[in-house]
Amino acid sequence: MGCGASKEIKEDTSAHPFFSTWEKNGRPLVLGHRGGSLVHQENSLAAIKQMISAGVDGCEIDVFLSTDGKLFAFHDDNAERLTGTNLEVISASWEQLSKLKLKKELAYDGRTLTFDQEERIPLLSEIFETIKGTKFVLNVEMKPANPSFAQRGVGTAVAKLIREHGVHNQVICTSFDFFKLHALEKEFPGLQSGWQYDDDMTSLLGEANAWFEEEKSIAEHKFDCTASDFSFVRWLMEKDAVGAAVGATVVGIEHTCIDDDTIEKLHAKKMAVGSYTFFPIDFSAIKRKDTDPTVVERESKNVLSQLFKRKVDWVETDDALTTLAYLNELKSQSPKA
Repeated sequence: MGCGASKEIKEDTSAHPFFSTWEKNGRPLVLGHRGGSLVHQENSLAAIKQMISAGVDGCEIDVFLSTDGKLFAFHDDNAERLTGTNLEVISASWEQLSKLKLKKELAYDGRTLTFDQEERIPLLSEIFETIKGTKFVLNVEMKPANPSFAQRGVGTAVAKLIREHGVHNQVICTSFDFFKLHALEKEFPGLQSGWQYDDDMTSLLGEANAWFEEEKSIAEHKFDCTASDFSFVRWLMEKDAVGAAVGATVVGIEHTCIDDDTIEKLHAKKMAVGSYTFFPIDFSAIKRKDTDPTVVERESKNVLSQLFKRKVDWVETDDALTTLAYLNELKSQSPKA
């Protein structure tokens, strides 16, 4: 597919589910975070298949590239938490990774999930074959979060695989890594892709000039690198300086970074906006670590209600079925329903 055709795909987003969910569904898309299943291991093929059969809209998955060029779905930089094997995944071959098994029991913050059986790490190509031709959608997050020169090939490889499987109208690609997004867009300019923002980005702001040294408007911005200061994060989001540099059409934002007009401003730039993570079970990257289930449910529903009113385009959740049921409840109560 040539660049001309790719640009046409990007310019016409009317058929893409991430841009048309309110017209078609009357609510945001619900994406299972890391596969979104509570009865199968995160990022497993079994989790994705369960979400499809349960009628969930889609999943967010995490993707790395093996040393021998295989794209696989996995969340952590090291395999120990999920498999029991101490192995840096970006330094491993697919032969090594394919032999690992996702554990039957995974411990999270104050909660342990027990599964019926071990699962294997899936290839991204297997996931694409599973969803192809269905209404199921994916947010392919290109890992790791910190910029890695060794993994810049991820963007090119993901773009090629999407083209090969013909799933560009079922997929968006996101990352915290500018270089992966740049490589992805260079290989396939028509893909819907974009940057992600969370409330922990302030810990990375000291590296911002190195990441974006060619983006003058960012490099010259004066900001305070303190953990409590979200002003630079919001400035980046609303100015879309990073997004403009990679031709972004989507943006994922941790809900704590969204204020009253964030979504409105990004929609004015013709961008689809997603937010995460609701009904969380893993609090390792969450600043407020209140794991009480009652508090988690109350806070998730409260934020989802606000985002529903602001017409966020998708949400990512660790409990996809509960989230879908709640958004359908909000839809039924909406005057426009």
